[in-house]
Amino acid sequence: FTNIHENSLRVELSRYVKNKQLFRIEKGKYTTMHDPLSVASYITSPSFISCLAGLFIHHVTTQIPRSIDIITPRRHRNIQFENATFIFHTVKPKYMFGFSKVRYGKHDIFVGDIERCLVDMKKYGYPPYLIKETVNETNINKTKIQSYSKKLLNEKWVVW
Repeated sequence: FTNIHENSLRVELSRYVKNKQLFRIEKGKYTTMHDPLSVASYITSPSFISCLAGLFIHHVTTQIPRSIDIITPRRHRNIQFENATFIFHTVKPKYMFGFSKVRYGKHDIFVGDIERCLVDMKKYGYPPYLIKETVNETNINKTKIQSYSKKLLNEKWVVW
């Protein structure tokens, strides 16, 4: 697409979107992937998927998330993509920890570890029963979750 005039490029992109060969994420950003989880951590960089979507990727919950929480130091407005909503949470760069690259399908994506996802769920107002269920059914690193809770919430981790 590099040698195409801007107006022609818009028409070409529009055709690809109409034929479902490309999917529009937001203005100026397109993808060939239609799975929101595969796309989420690449919309802005650096960023990673957290909360319920992160737990789903780690196979800790079977609940399919409709919203995907994305942690990033950059401000970004929320986006509707396919059947999901990307919710961006802006944090200071020093809070960009507790995540790694994970294989999801055919792609590598950035996802918070289980403990980070749980602390973020508490931070961003997820219902306590969801967090409690996960903590009770999952083998979590108690030292790590206490450390994350102290850094991110400025409090000791307490399960209700």
